[in-house]
Amino acid sequence: MVRKSNIDMLNRKIYSYLRNFFETEKKALLVSGARQVGKTFAIRKVGKECFADVVEFNFLNNPKYREAFKSPSDAKEILLRLSALAEKKLIPGTTLVFFDEVQECPEMVTAIKFLVEEGSYRYVMSGSLLGVEDIQLLSVAYLLAIWQRKRCLSYCRRNA
Repeated sequence: MVRKSNIDMLNRKIYSYLRNFFETEKKALLVSGARQVGKTFAIRKVGKECFADVVEFNFLNNPKYREAFKSPSDAKEILLRLSALAEKKLIPGTTLVFFDEVQECPEMVTAIKFLVEEGSYRYVMSGSLLGVEDIQLLSVAYLLAIWQRKRCLSYCRRNA
């Protein structure tokens, strides 16, 4: 049986990691792991602490968000589409854009590079272990991937 203090310690580890990432990195972050380990909760919690606004796009709960990534010409077009779909206003420099359940939108693999290069917003993605293998195998300068398993945090730096 895991004691409450052990779970609190593991939660603090991911919260601390996310805070540090948002303060020091400009890359997108991919948090993947088994279902129901707290990925979305941790991102929402730390995102609200570190940014003025967090705008969330959940591809599983709202499949229409996938439309923003169908055959765009560039990052500005994706951002225009996302702005139209968002429930809150996207404010450059202060908004964290959170893509949840990214395994439901394979086009994210290509699009995130252009969004990061455009530079108006910070990006974080999460998805379950099943379905994000293609993203995890990327070795790119614009993405840092971490895996959360059994409420623990491990990470793998992805650099070109």
